Amino acid sequence: MRPVRPAYVELRQYVIAPGRRARMIELFDTYFADAQDALGLPILGQFEAVGDPDRLVWLRGFDDMASRPERLGAFYGGAVWTQHGAEAIGYVTGYDNVQLLRAAEPGCGLQVDLDARPHAGALVQSRGVSAGTYRLQEPAGASLIERVRGQLGRSLLGLYVSDPTPNNFPVLPIREGEHLLTWFAADQVHDVDTPDELLRLQPTPRSILR
Repeated sequence: MRPVRPAYVELRQYVIAPGRRARMIELFDTYFADAQDALGLPILGQFEAVGDPDRLVWLRGFDDMASRPERLGAFYGGAVWTQHGAEAIGYVTGYDNVQLLRAAEPGCGLQVDLDARPHAGALVQSRGVSAGTYRLQEPAGASLIERVRGQLGRSLLGLYVSDPTPNNFPVLPIREGEHLLTWFAADQVHDVDTPDELLRLQPTPRSILR
């Protein structure tokens, strides 16, 4: 087992050229996920956005912000990206909808086992994952965090707030200057305050979160 619970997570939403999402998923599942796992950039999940055939959503973790530039530089300067990156970039028409998040409270971050990543061709079941984001006027307070935790109950997979640390790998943009509270939950949830942004996510064949 290789359990990880990264202190920081990027929620990345990419707009993909029409008809190219399946090939982009193939690149992630075949090359990009394992390569980033090996560099200490665990890919917690990669998903199709239900109802939006041109959107790919994925989650990448970091242990700390100080090591983020070095590890990202190692991937984007490495052999896998050198071989397949140009093809991937050619499919992406929008990549700046990215939340940089940290756990809202100790112990409420996403935890996965990297050894649980399905092998290529494995038959696996999935309930699907939902992700909701609240855009706030100020940083989320303890009462709001506890209310959302209580509403989601056992469905809750992870609960995060936006991290104000400046982007230290600026070649990849992130959303800055926002106060966000973002949750991830198993399957569809109904008894929770309606989020400003809601994603219904269908895992790709080799996504760990499912």
